[in-house]
Amino acid sequence: MTEEKTLEEFLHDLLEKEKERHEQLLKEHEELMRMIDEARKGMHKND
Repeated sequence: MTEEKTLEEFLHDLLEKEKERHEQLLKEHEELMRMIDEARKGMHKND
């Protein structure tokens, strides 16, 4: 029974790490999109 619990804990920890990684990726993506948007606005000012 101990092995099963350990596996469950392992999977739970793995899921938590994946959630954190996913959230970080989303933040980076949003920041990148914002930077691209600002760059586009900057280019239009120079037209």
